[in-house]
This record gives sequence, C-alpha cells and structure tokens, in this order.
Amino acid sequence: MTNVVCHSYNKSLVAINECRLRAINRNKTTFNFNGTFLFTVNEVTLELQVFKKANGYKPWLFKASVDACRFLRKPYNPFVIIVYKLFKDFTNINHTCPYVASITSKKYSQKVPNSVHGIS
Repeated sequence: MTNVVCHSYNKSLVAINECRLRAINRNKTTFNFNGTFLFTVNEVTLELQVFKKANGYKPWLFKASVDACRFLRKPYNPFVIIVYKLFKDFTNINHTCPYVASITSKKYSQKVPNSVHGIS
C-alpha cells in the first residue's frame, strides 16, 4: 500500500481520529485507523476501491460497496471477504450491528516479497 484515504460523509455521526500509513522500512508499511461512532449505528455502508498507479491513478481495478452489517452477519462479496480476512486479526470489528464504540485497526502490515524489488 502506498496511499490510503479515509473520509466520513457524516462528521456528526463518525469521527475519524487517525487514518495513516507509516513506513517501517523499504519492504514494510503499517496502517493505523481509529474511528469513533458518536451515536449507536444500525446501518453502515462501506465502499472500497483499489486503484492502479501508472502515469497517474488509473480507473479503479476493484470497486465494491457493501452493507457492513449484513456482511458481518453473512459474508457475501468475494472481494470484500479477501480484504476482511486481511484486516480481521488487526481490528476490533468482530460483531454485527449495532455499533456503539470506536473501531480501531492497529499496525496492519503486508510485507512485500523480495522478488518484487528484483532481489532473488
């Protein structure tokens, strides 16, 4: 990952306290996120997009919009299932709606294989 953007469309409902990528070394970057629901939430829509960077950002490679409460009850979108499995060990998202507290993701990292950098 080289860039992440977190945006709350309703700032009176969701406060994003931290959304940051941190470079540990050349092969490792960690992602930290901390968001707080200010009220009890029963409906959450999550939109995920993956872009390709080549001479500027190209149109999205993947784009998914899911009902997060329904997804946590029974996962149904293959792309979102893959992303969820990557993050679930590093976050406190472990139950369905309603959500009352904050959501955090700490020190999620995806190590880049050496072959990507031309090292055999």
